Amino acid sequence: MLTTILNFLKFLGFLLTLPVLISVTGNFVEVLRDIPSEGMDYFLRGAGSLFILHLFILEIRPVYEFGQKTVATILKFSPALASPVTLILPIYCFFFLVVLHLAQFWFDYPSLIKFCLFAVGFSLSLHLVYTADALRGSGKGDLTNYYFSMSLIYILDLLLVLIWLDLIFENMPVSKLAGMMWSDASQMYHMIYKHLFVWR
Repeated sequence: MLTTILNFLKFLGFLLTLPVLISVTGNFVEVLRDIPSEGMDYFLRGAGSLFILHLFILEIRPVYEFGQKTVATILKFSPALASPVTLILPIYCFFFLVVLHLAQFWFDYPSLIKFCLFAVGFSLSLHLVYTADALRGSGKGDLTNYYFSMSLIYILDLLLVLIWLDLIFENMPVSKLAGMMWSDASQMYHMIYKHLFVWR
């Protein structure tokens, strides 16, 4: 009985995160569009390359697992913290964001910036694809837990990368970006509420 209630709450939580997920994704795309020098194209090429590599050529799970072990080693002082952080933190993506930050402000080297954007797209997709695969494998058919956990990880990862890219390329203040995401999500919540509970 308790398991059924928990599964229902997780599924409800997943449904409630959908407007936030859509809002974050939409604003993520908008920030990518504002990156100069075809930045969005290089990011999408990186993401697409990972999917092609994963689906048609070979899996690079050992690369993902090495990154997970690295984060776990850094956080070995707190095993309870290491477990969720390894799932959430896209370590390779953050490394390339640091290099991108340096390339943008210190070196101003266009080819390095383009490579970093490609690598950010590739490594973010790497993290999301293999984290989703790990959650499916550990869930033993528990789809409600998988959907809820993966939606939260997706939202947090995109938010972190989105804010960092916005700071690097100075597209707009983070406060304005947060306000846009909140406004988009609020509108979707309001629309859902009207359709479900407001009778005409």
